[in-house]
Amino acid sequence: MAVIDTRAARILSTALIFALGLGFFYVARHTLMAFLFAILFAYLVDPAVSRVQKFTKGRGSAIAVIYVLLVAVLIAFFFFVGPRIARQAQRLGQSLPALLEQVGSGNIAVTIGQEHGWSGSTIQQAQDFLRAHREDLIGVAQRIGLRAADLAKQSWLLIVVPILAAFFLKDGRAFSEVALSLVQTKPQREFFDGVRGDLNQMLAHFIRAQLTLALLSLVVYLIFLGLMRVPYTLVLATAGGFMYW
Repeated sequence: MAVIDTRAARILSTALIFALGLGFFYVARHTLMAFLFAILFAYLVDPAVSRVQKFTKGRGSAIAVIYVLLVAVLIAFFFFVGPRIARQAQRLGQSLPALLEQVGSGNIAVTIGQEHGWSGSTIQQAQDFLRAHREDLIGVAQRIGLRAADLAKQSWLLIVVPILAAFFLKDGRAFSEVALSLVQTKPQREFFDGVRGDLNQMLAHFIRAQLTLALLSLVVYLIFLGLMRVPYTLVLATAGGFMYW
């Protein structure tokens, strides 16, 4: 009977710890998200920091140089392109209800078709398609609006993530060395060191590939929407690039 009670207590304790762990992850999900994005950002800029470190002879000074360059690039981007995006976003927000109504009714197909010389049958097919999918299009627009609102609420990450990433960039390797020192035998230490190296390489390639694809998506959207003379090209292309990322 005592054995059964011990096993039951152990099972209940395990379930309780598991539930407490899930509760902790749920309560601290926003904080954990900041750490996750900081790790991803650190992986992204680590190659540049490592290259600059060869000239600065110090990890901290190399991180400072990279951060200064990133801030300079962001300032230049928002100085030259930011005002145009802001103006287009403001005009888009003001005209969005009327634009959605035109899309849902299919009238926008007439406007675009007349501007680009579409045939009457093509315009009619486009109108019928838009009218048939009116509810779907409105639902997509609403989801995009909610997504944009969620992103705006997470704007605090733009400040917290680079700060946390600086600590990961500076002391991340020291943390991994401490973790490896807990392994007793040399073969196990070499095995875990190889696994760590493979994971680091895999994550680094994945993050850079995602960023490259997001930038390529932005460029493709810019070219396509520009050739089609779609209004608010900068806003839509930038949103498309961010959503892919």
